[in-house]
Amino acid sequence: MKEPEQKTRPPQPDRWNLTAAEIAEMLRRTGVEPRHGSPFLRLHGAGPVSPAGLAIEDTPDIREATLRIGRPDIILGLLHMPPGEPDVTWLYGAAGDQRFAVHRRDGGMWHRIVWPVQGTTLAEIMETAVSIREAAVTDAFALSLDRRGFETLAVIVDFFQEEALRSAMQRRMPAVPRFDMDDLFCCCQRNLRGIDLRWMVQRSKLISPVRLNPDPEGLNAGLGSLVDQGMLTQQGTLFAPSPRFYAACTLLAGCSGFFALSTRRRTVRRDGTDDWDFQHMASMRGIGSLWLLEFTDISKSGFTVKLGDVTADLLHERVVAGLLPPERPPVPDDRFASPMCCPDCGSRLQPPAKFCPNCGRKMMETVEVVETWDVVPELPPPAPPKPAGPDMSGITCPTCNSVIAPGKKFCTRCGKPLR
Repeated sequence: MKEPEQKTRPPQPDRWNLTAAEIAEMLRRTGVEPRHGSPFLRLHGAGPVSPAGLAIEDTPDIREATLRIGRPDIILGLLHMPPGEPDVTWLYGAAGDQRFAVHRRDGGMWHRIVWPVQGTTLAEIMETAVSIREAAVTDAFALSLDRRGFETLAVIVDFFQEEALRSAMQRRMPAVPRFDMDDLFCCCQRNLRGIDLRWMVQRSKLISPVRLNPDPEGLNAGLGSLVDQGMLTQQGTLFAPSPRFYAACTLLAGCSGFFALSTRRRTVRRDGTDDWDFQHMASMRGIGSLWLLEFTDISKSGFTVKLGDVTADLLHERVVAGLLPPERPPVPDDRFASPMCCPDCGSRLQPPAKFCPNCGRKMMETVEVVETWDVVPELPPPAPPKPAGPDMSGITCPTCNSVIAPGKKFCTRCGKPLR
């Protein structure tokens, strides 16, 4: 009988509990000056510590973790449920590297650091939270909402869930509910009490990139947005959902897991100062469905969110895109760039010209590139003579057989005169 293959697991990361004074000493030893975004920028209680008083061993791993957290290029904020109560974990990384350092304060004197955490491990945590390997049916449902529209959607989902529970308790089939703004506001006030993640209004507060605070004015605006998108119909002060919108809200109400991922990537402005690109996404496992929420245009008071049901493959692509840094385009080397104009006569050159077509000036930059090739291609044999008559396709160089545009005085490849 063939033995089952043993799955190889990545090595367990190292863990340290450090005081502010110990972190300050590590920063001094490594010469790391914390930049904006680092939790080490303001260390409280960081008094002097003697080398003998440093409780941890000075190793390459703790130095690398200190560098990642002290001068991050990428900052991730990850929240997920299940397992346990959702709490934000902050991770710090370097551009082009899929290893992250975790930093967490325990509320007391300790800074808890974990290094290294692989990007693949983070992707697995998020995908496990929404049970990505379980079946998911899609209906190509999609919505685009602002902050007030998103708040309204969350309350409507809870209102439908309340009506379904009420129908079950009364032993009757649930009917498609109708509601007004007052119904939604009362529902919101009920479900915001305490901590109960069965309700969408509480889940939406956790996965949102900004603080949510539904009020009557915002709910009215959100209802108007959903009417404009054909999700609701209005008769007087009452609203009724379309069949697809009602089905989508019912699936969202049965959420069994979710995650949210905030990604901040450092960029450098022209003046040399740092700027941060901010992205935010979230996902929920609904009844037999996966839901993706992509937030854009994020400010302190608002955002735009695109919400829809997706396949597991598409969700995996979005998760990887949120974790992995985009590929950087190759930086052109100015040493190998062909000149735009001849320095002698000013004629415009077309790369890869090695000689000026007007005066025959040799372009040294291009010659240097040719000399660095490992293999220099042999010139083709001379072409047979062409029949007499005007040749409108160009002039053939008698030396290297290159075809040159009409009107040129010198070959752009070998530099020989053409006339």
